[in-house]
Amino acid sequence: MTGTCIRFLVRCVVVAAVGTTIILAAAAIYRSTGTRKAVQDLARSARQSIKELPVAVPAFSETPASETTPAGQGSTSPASPPVGGATNTVPAVTHAMAARTLILQKKWDDAIRECNLGLKLQPDNPDLLGLRRKASARGIQWAVVRNSKALVFDRSGRSIGSLSVGTLLNVHEIKKVPRDTLAYCTKPAETQSQPAFFVRLADLNVRSGPAADAPPELKDLASKQASLQADLEKLRTRKSSQLNQANPNARELETAKAERKAYWVKVEELKKKFDSASGDSRMKIHDQLRAMRGEDVRVEQRYEKARQQYDTWETAHLAVQEADSDLGAVEAELAKVGDAIARLEASP
Repeated sequence: MTGTCIRFLVRCVVVAAVGTTIILAAAAIYRSTGTRKAVQDLARSARQSIKELPVAVPAFSETPASETTPAGQGSTSPASPPVGGATNTVPAVTHAMAARTLILQKKWDDAIRECNLGLKLQPDNPDLLGLRRKASARGIQWAVVRNSKALVFDRSGRSIGSLSVGTLLNVHEIKKVPRDTLAYCTKPAETQSQPAFFVRLADLNVRSGPAADAPPELKDLASKQASLQADLEKLRTRKSSQLNQANPNARELETAKAERKAYWVKVEELKKKFDSASGDSRMKIHDQLRAMRGEDVRVEQRYEKARQQYDTWETAHLAVQEADSDLGAVEAELAKVGDAIARLEASP
């Protein structure tokens, strides 16, 4: 019983130590990057590894043979090996945490070395494989345009054009600017004499490594993913801007919305005329504006009531709408493509 209890306590201490290490590493990564992505990746990897770590509950009703059987007597079976590879799991997590920190510091060779050490313990660990691939790219990245309205900017910040969905780019640097994050890019097919440009990071799907080294299958899937994302965004925009005519409250909302718009347009026009008018004309406009006071309350109340009734019906019939729309089909196809990309990137 004593040996089992000791093993149980050792495992508890190991889990607690790993948890403390994870918290400290996460805090360090967040302070150095200012973003949550690296911290989330670290937490995901650690959570999975700790989940796989077996915690043996001591069986107090059982007594190990080594503690009751005199030497040379009783069972001669060797001790059972650790279950589930527990001795391998914790070091692999430690190597993954170290590799992430080294990648943030751009110490590529050291990060690759840490990944290789961890992969000796867990050859199929997807986090370590991904980190090694990222470190091997040495900061070089490629991207695919995912937004149909992706703008291109020069060094001064002036818009100089746009890019179509699915365009392949080399990403040389990612820079934070006030209220945005930009990627410094070139097109792979162009020569070094061609000027580089900036694209908003939100308009791109970015991946590690040179574009020239990416497998053709991955490029095709990445292009298809970007196209589906653009289609999905268009469908959502169109759905949000159009009223569902199957909703019995749609006509009332449409009428209330038109009345509301007409009211405020008239108010703005009268204000502009009032500012430029004088004498009797100015007084007449003032009287018109005064006569409209209080009307805004009725207009807004009618609109809000119609909007609430419309939204209530939409919520109650959401399942029917989703089944009848194209959104579900596009979302399902996008999920399949995403899974295919994940499998391809996870392969050695």
